[in-house]
Amino acid sequence: MIEIVSNEVSKSSLEQKVAPKLPKNVKQVGETDGNVRIYLEDYVMTYITNAAKKKKEKSCAGILLGESKEFEGVRYNFINAGMEIAYEGEFNAELWREIYEDKNKHFPQKDIIGWYLIEDEVTKNEMLDIERMHLNNFAGSEKCLFLMQCECMDGDFYLYENRCLKKLTGYNIYYEKNELMQEFMISDSKGVSVDETLTDRVTTSFREIINSKNENKHYNYTYAVSSFLAVVIIVIGINMINSYEKLENLDYMINNISNKVSDIKNDYGNVTPVVNLPGLVEPQSEEYQSETPSEEATKEPSEAATKAPSEEATQAPSEEATEAPSEEATQASNITKTHVVIKGESIYSIARKYYGSDFNVETILEINNIKDPDKIYPGQTIKLP
Repeated sequence: MIEIVSNEVSKSSLEQKVAPKLPKNVKQVGETDGNVRIYLEDYVMTYITNAAKKKKEKSCAGILLGESKEFEGVRYNFINAGMEIAYEGEFNAELWREIYEDKNKHFPQKDIIGWYLIEDEVTKNEMLDIERMHLNNFAGSEKCLFLMQCECMDGDFYLYENRCLKKLTGYNIYYEKNELMQEFMISDSKGVSVDETLTDRVTTSFREIINSKNENKHYNYTYAVSSFLAVVIIVIGINMINSYEKLENLDYMINNISNKVSDIKNDYGNVTPVVNLPGLVEPQSEEYQSETPSEEATKEPSEAATKAPSEEATQAPSEEATEAPSEEATQASNITKTHVVIKGESIYSIARKYYGSDFNVETILEINNIKDPDKIYPGQTIKLP
């Protein structure tokens, strides 16, 4: 006897340590933050709603089946089956015998979680009778009552707490295949397909789910299009900024080229070639001599001007002006145009661009005083022969 109690206690403690597996597709009705949380399967809800529509004058009742688990002080009731019973206002021994026969036939692995009752309208006195019937037949804090009134076709769950039935603030409806309940509904409807007996509740719920998914898809599509347009605008802005920078660089290069060309023109304009010409003195005419100054004024300059230039101006300029300009003037005379280096260019690519081959590379290097052909930079002006 002690061992049995020990096993029961260990089983109960083990059950409390394992968290129950909650359904995925859930629709919440009201607030469900209490110590007891009820999950009602949609086929069972449809079954009860159909029974309420078929109800005539008498009350209609049935049994709720499923499983109940407790975890961290919270009771979870999972109701996934329901059976209508021959209810006539009371539960007696014969009725309970039929209930257990049907349960063992259709749902042998499920426990009785509570019961449901369908009434046209419930008064205070009738509520007291319902409370007494619940306490006598469904004792225990985990047993629940689902009370539906035909006028509103909506129901509420009740639990027995503090010596009275207390209405819960909400519950959950979940969706799954539930093949056992489908088969029972087919057999209970006497061969009629379940689809024919189901109300618009399942269809409406399914359509709500589909519509919500379509709305999410539309939102995702709109978000994707907006993101794509934002990326396109950013790319266009970056390209415009890059183009503006390129235009600035081009303007800078053009100004640089114009400055270089003006410097070259100034350099060439200052070069005055000196030529050694032999001085020959020819006799002047009498008219010119009469207009010229006197002999004294002409003799002094003649001696200074004929001796000094004849020796110094004929020798010094002949060496400096004929030798130095000969190299620079020849190089300058060979230069026909200039080229401003762009990023990625080399001396070889410039020579091929203007001459079609590498033939003038050495000449270009010599004119521009470039020792290393690989060391040129963008914006540099290259003289071309």
